[in-house]
Amino acid sequence: KQKLNDTKAEYGPLRIHCAEGNIQLIRKLSETVMGDAIEEKVPYLFSYMNKSYALKQNKKEFQNGSIAVINYDLHAANTKDENLYCVIEKQRKDSNRNYGWKMTRTMITSQEIQTSFNIQPHQLPQSIRSTHAFNTALETKNEIMQILMDSKKAKGIVKGIKWSKIRVYEKKNNEERITLSLVKKRWTFKLDSFIDNQNGTTDDTDNMIQIPSLIPILMFNDKNDALIEFIWRVKINNNDIGIALKYDIKKSQIRVCGIHLESECIRKQHQLISAQHMNDCCCFNGW
Repeated sequence: KQKLNDTKAEYGPLRIHCAEGNIQLIRKLSETVMGDAIEEKVPYLFSYMNKSYALKQNKKEFQNGSIAVINYDLHAANTKDENLYCVIEKQRKDSNRNYGWKMTRTMITSQEIQTSFNIQPHQLPQSIRSTHAFNTALETKNEIMQILMDSKKAKGIVKGIKWSKIRVYEKKNNEERITLSLVKKRWTFKLDSFIDNQNGTTDDTDNMIQIPSLIPILMFNDKNDALIEFIWRVKINNNDIGIALKYDIKKSQIRVCGIHLESECIRKQHQLISAQHMNDCCCFNGW
């Protein structure tokens, strides 16, 4: 049986770690001018920039006291492979609504940074998404996939969870929010039925398996750690529901981290995994 999660995962980091509240971001600039300048088609660009700033790797951004450089993993639209960086400038808090930093221009290349600020390419911050730890966490998708494709193991997980203790994530202050109301016995029956259908056979072969839909997302805890989880997309009563899973490498087992009901919220966390992926993302087709 799964123990209760000792780490609470949230859609956003604590406000003190976000760009919003610390950097005077220009929402219109980030969503219009910058949207045309970058290669990635990030659907919620302001949200992406706001939360990406909180990633600990970005706390190692270059600073010289008057300017700082942030790596948002975005690329120039005209060259595609050329990295773009966000340069922010120090300002007085008391005269600028308590913002200590201000974004004053669009994203620029490393060459432009070198020319304008005499900052060398090797001084620029690296991306957390290129780190070994980040990519190792993403690779655990394979272990989760193998377990879900085994009906007996998948049903064992469903049976062993205290579902009433699992957090349900939903929009706040939303008059049209989706609600989930099923008694445990009915819920587990529905999930077992979904697993049977997911891992069912076809008329063509006796072992044709459908691939479970797993969508990686990035969540945050109160220590500002980035937590990679995988949304197992299931259909209950003709509604798509996301069950967040995490693979415990030490114990070689799956943990259920939450239930997600709003596709928009999931998309905002999914885009944090890879902005480049969003150009061709089809993970939410039919949701």
